[in-house]
Amino acid sequence: MDSHSSGPAADTAALAAVHSESNRHQYAPNPHTQSDSRAMTPEIEEALGKPAPGSPPSESYIDEPHSAELYNYLRETPRNYNYLLTPVARKDILRRVSWYLLSKDDRLADLVPLDERTGGAPREELQDELEVPIEYTEVRRGQPCGHVFKRGEGVYRCKNCSMDDTCVLCTRCFQATDHVGHDTSFSVNSGTGGCCDCGDPEAWKIPLRCRHHSSLDELEECGLEAIISSAGAPFVPGYNNTSECPASVRRSIELTIAVVLEFILETFATSPVSLSAQFDEATIMEDAQHAGLAIGDPEVQDRYAIVLWNDEVHSFQDVIDQCTEALQCSHMEAKKMAENVDACGRDVLRVSTSISELIDIATMMTNVSLSVSIRAARDIFREQLSASLLIWLRDLACCKFRPLARVFNGKINNEIRAEISYQMCLRWVAPYRNAYLADTLERLYDHNIQESEFGDDDDVMDEDDQDYYDDEDDEEAESASVSGDQDIGSTGSAMPAAPV
Repeated sequence: MDSHSSGPAADTAALAAVHSESNRHQYAPNPHTQSDSRAMTPEIEEALGKPAPGSPPSESYIDEPHSAELYNYLRETPRNYNYLLTPVARKDILRRVSWYLLSKDDRLADLVPLDERTGGAPREELQDELEVPIEYTEVRRGQPCGHVFKRGEGVYRCKNCSMDDTCVLCTRCFQATDHVGHDTSFSVNSGTGGCCDCGDPEAWKIPLRCRHHSSLDELEECGLEAIISSAGAPFVPGYNNTSECPASVRRSIELTIAVVLEFILETFATSPVSLSAQFDEATIMEDAQHAGLAIGDPEVQDRYAIVLWNDEVHSFQDVIDQCTEALQCSHMEAKKMAENVDACGRDVLRVSTSISELIDIATMMTNVSLSVSIRAARDIFREQLSASLLIWLRDLACCKFRPLARVFNGKINNEIRAEISYQMCLRWVAPYRNAYLADTLERLYDHNIQESEFGDDDDVMDEDDQDYYDDEDDEEAESASVSGDQDIGSTGSAMPAAPV
């Protein structure tokens, strides 16, 4: 079986390092936040850029109904969906989040088609054949085409325009450019890859002025009419003919992305770094309680789940045989579990109210060196949902939801991508306000919030670094002393050492 990440928190450190104050809107204040040495001080508030009274809502810490509503919805999803993230549940949740993203407008939310298996955009081959590919829509206006050639697709060359024979055009771009009287050739792609070079200034001797990709101003100067494609989306009255993304939609994008990133970070921050080889009921319940306090859900959990993890040791048949025996399930059910583990890196084997039952299953699995873990079903559900939300964010940032290019002249895609990029570069401040979350980070990741404060870890010297610089200082001082003894001026005094 193929190898996958070793745990649900594999990307936590990297994601937490670059993300930030997504919770600056304080959409869901945690009632269990403690006031201790890590509480927000005036100095920290100033470092975070706390806004002055009267600041606009987007820069203040006031409660936002939109954010609080979405955050509470996401927090309740494990219970609402009976702790099982089925494909139907995944698509339903992501559809709801897309609705919040696009200002709670059903017409706009319908422009975000979802793959129920991943939560992201449908695969290329599943897209509607009549739908215009994203590279020919307004979202790519002024940018290179980059269309990737498929097997059997036409490839065009023009010796008059291109720098060399490696510079090629796809069918749409060739037809949208002027090559009358030029020395052109046509070939069929054999499936070896390659992409269209339209829009790359280094590939062409003269500007091509492609009506798909050249700027509207450039085409207007040349008297050419632009080809404006709409990605095959249905007409949305009131949205298609406007060139600017309304402030209400931009605000919804900002708040929704902030909440989604906060939910993901909270989930991954409370996930264990490594798998435990020992299973103890009291420890499992204690871990669930710690995670609940950190995410603001202190209720005692009564549903737990056992998860099987992928490895590079066991074959499909090994996993199928052991699942059949341990779970007392059919061969087909066990085979499906093995396929899910191989495809996703892990799979939930069973959800139960009896931890002892799950421990018995885990014992049978570990007897043949299979890797399993037992956690609260709430936390496992949140991890699975967070993975789908990450895919959803990725596909939004990559403009893979083609129908969105229809509205606001494609600018809504740019707004979403810019907001995701902006928020991913901010500091995550939740641990500075939530003592339980800070304790969890210190316990699981050995990361002390108080010690790090707001300084960069690279700026903190350990003992070895300090000893090294101390030795260097001693050597420089000794060298300066020797140099001073040899450099005696006319007055008999030592010459001052040159500044370092």
